[in-house]
Amino acid sequence: GRGNYQFASQGIGIFSPVTVELGYRVLRNDGKLFSVRREVYENTGGAHPLITLACETFRVSDGALMIFSDLFSVDLDAALAAIKPLVEEQMDKKIKEFGAEYFYDNAKENLLDMWDKGDWYLTEDSLVMIWQTYAISPYVSGVQEFVIPLSRIADIVDAQWIS
Repeated sequence: GRGNYQFASQGIGIFSPVTVELGYRVLRNDGKLFSVRREVYENTGGAHPLITLACETFRVSDGALMIFSDLFSVDLDAALAAIKPLVEEQMDKKIKEFGAEYFYDNAKENLLDMWDKGDWYLTEDSLVMIWQTYAISPYVSGVQEFVIPLSRIADIVDAQWIS
């Protein structure tokens, strides 16, 4: 901050301003679930700025933070096995549009290992899963968000969460 500027103006070091910006959007608030997506933009003097997404989904009835497995009527492994091909389908579309270098070579093989089980949110009709920058793709590709219509996974989603 200001200290850096004072030193730099005296010829001691360089001035490196720091920027942190926060924003959020409520993506579902239907009386059952409250889902919010926060975006954090940080430019702290590195090679480039970084954007990180943080999401939470709460049950309105008791205010409890939901974990990913709470969404499903099947166990977590079965849910992920059903969802993975839907994410890969979207990856294939992005590769076709932007080129093979859009994702790392081993992105599909490491897809679930590189996913943080807290990186998801819900809209009225979709589950959105997030892979942070660098998880499965280079910086230039950014944060990856994959929108999975609840209608495509209705057989594994706990019926109470489908609007």
